Amino acid sequence: MRILDRAVYVGPSLYAHFPVIRLEVDLGPLEAWPSAKLGPAFIDRLIEALPGLHEHGCSYGEPGGFIRRLREDEGTWMGHILEHVAIELQNVAGEPVTFGKTRGAGAEGTYHVLYQYEQEDVGLEAGRLGIPLLHSLLPPELRPEGSVPGDFDFAAERDEFIRFAQRRDLGPSTASLVRAAEERGIPTTVVFPSGVAGIAEATRTLTGLDASAARLVAAGYRVVQDRCLGVYLKRARRAR
Repeated sequence: MRILDRAVYVGPSLYAHFPVIRLEVDLGPLEAWPSAKLGPAFIDRLIEALPGLHEHGCSYGEPGGFIRRLREDEGTWMGHILEHVAIELQNVAGEPVTFGKTRGAGAEGTYHVLYQYEQEDVGLEAGRLGIPLLHSLLPPELRPEGSVPGDFDFAAERDEFIRFAQRRDLGPSTASLVRAAEERGIPTTVVFPSGVAGIAEATRTLTGLDASAARLVAAGYRVVQDRCLGVYLKRARRAR
């Protein structure tokens, strides 16, 4: 299984009314190996690695639903499993995301894997880490060559991922500003490095304003920036 393409949607899109990441994945030979065919050993090891998967309702809409999908009939395919792994990794790191969807991308064995995120870097890293985790759980004969580092230790990788997410977590003041913006339908994104220059660059990039106008808009957000470490409220696009 490999990732062919990534896309990050910071606001309402064709896929959802909130931020989502879309991975285009190619299952390769794993297209012929849904979870039930991989058997209890794979499923049990997956649940042992991420026990919070028990809480995922999936299409059943209740805790345990995803586990049923793994075990019943043919089971479910690896793209759908990656979706839930990316969600659960974010949950483990303290991100309360729940939405995901996986659909065929056209060519046989390729899928669009969609999942919600709160912090872009954390969401992307969750998708990246999910690949070697799933490969490490496969029978050796199905594991793509070179797909799992020889020293891969998921527990250590998980803990480092949690620290990675915590370093990017918004403080209480910033989080309050972001929630207030979202309640008013104003999408937000975190801009680093913080500072007027950083906000100005984000303003110019995201709104299409020229550099002079972007600097004026950025200056108007100086007070907000001082409190929220570079959170850019994209209401600036309305100032054009």
